[in-house]
Amino acid sequence: RLKRSHNAPSQAAGITSRSSTTKEISLGEIAVSATSSRLNATNLAAGAIDQHAANALAVSAEVEVTTGDISFIGATGDLYLASNCSDSGTSLISRDGDDPPELKKATWTFGSTEADNTQHLCIKTDGNANIPETEAYTAELVFTGLANAAFPPPKRTVTLGMIERGGTTVHIDHLTTNRKYNQRIVIQNRSSRPAPYTVSFQPAEGVTVTAADAATGTLPANSRTVLMTRDVATIDGGGGTEQGGHTSATLSVVAGSNSISVATVTTTREDGSTDTVLYD
Repeated sequence: RLKRSHNAPSQAAGITSRSSTTKEISLGEIAVSATSSRLNATNLAAGAIDQHAANALAVSAEVEVTTGDISFIGATGDLYLASNCSDSGTSLISRDGDDPPELKKATWTFGSTEADNTQHLCIKTDGNANIPETEAYTAELVFTGLANAAFPPPKRTVTLGMIERGGTTVHIDHLTTNRKYNQRIVIQNRSSRPAPYTVSFQPAEGVTVTAADAATGTLPANSRTVLMTRDVATIDGGGGTEQGGHTSATLSVVAGSNSISVATVTTTREDGSTDTVLYD
């Protein structure tokens, strides 16, 4: 729903949101055939892992996640291998006191049943931890073959899934640094946790936008944050600073939409009139 007040020219605007309450996430499944020398990776962009041509039966694999964000999982969260992500499994991270977790290798021993030979890469987060959007996770598997195998099994790298942002996305139609106006973005974070945010830009034709320092940051818990547009972006072109260079923007906040409220407030310097656009 869009609310607007006072007498500024009409602007189109909208909001979309996406929230996630998921605490346990499967990033992909890796399956090993128990009846042949063929290792298959299902639901993975890399496709099948085929060791048949190498004539090398594998009895286990050393698994290591080589890319992927684990910074958000929290003090009791985990990145682990398990047949079902609702169960516990073999951890792929190590901890040293209060330091951030680090990735480590783990051994996956194959068995004679499908359950033994199917594992998910799982992430489990603390309580109500915010889950950010991530790039794809990549795992490296180094296989251990039978002692009398003709050839050693190869090392394989597989690309697994990614996490779509669990948070709020607000599309802002009009941001300007025109000196005739004083514009602010007002964000309320009603959650009990700090919420990282990012502002990206979709400029008008002929306009160049450079993100400024306030284009990224963190909203304190239970807070109201005011961002001056000139601190969020440098806007060049489209008539120049005096004449009205402007851009559309997307505000992404790593927090549920029920915790975030956003407004833009634009004051005309000449007469003090104010245009307020609320997103809720």
